[in-house]
Amino acid sequence: MDLVKPWVIGLIVYVVTTVLGIRIMLEYATLDQMEDLWTAVTWQASVSFVVYFLTAMMAAIVHRPSKGRRSTGRSALACMAVPVAGTLIYLIDGSVVSGTARGAALSGLLSWNAAALAGAILGWQLVRTMRP
Repeated sequence: MDLVKPWVIGLIVYVVTTVLGIRIMLEYATLDQMEDLWTAVTWQASVSFVVYFLTAMMAAIVHRPSKGRRSTGRSALACMAVPVAGTLIYLIDGSVVSGTARGAALSGLLSWNAAALAGAILGWQLVRTMRP
């Protein structure tokens, strides 16, 4: 039961911040920037870093393991499940389903998702280090 609450909170934060991030990109990124692969990847990586950071951080804040269950693996499962699932969905969609990720586009997809996972790890670890 101590895993469900962080997953639900993580999913809610993920959805809300993803929508806000897309709105910010649509508002401030120019068409020229979105047509250039690496500028588009930079925009997407920046937004995804923040989204995943907040997702993992909020999941870590609400994660209160029961006594005797304070392992790092269980904490990672509670806090990183939504970011990892999101990354897998993006990778499967970009490389398998859409088939658009080849060459430079695949490199962009991988680097953007690496930045996103780095944000998630940072958010999770930040809360873990601040907690007694």
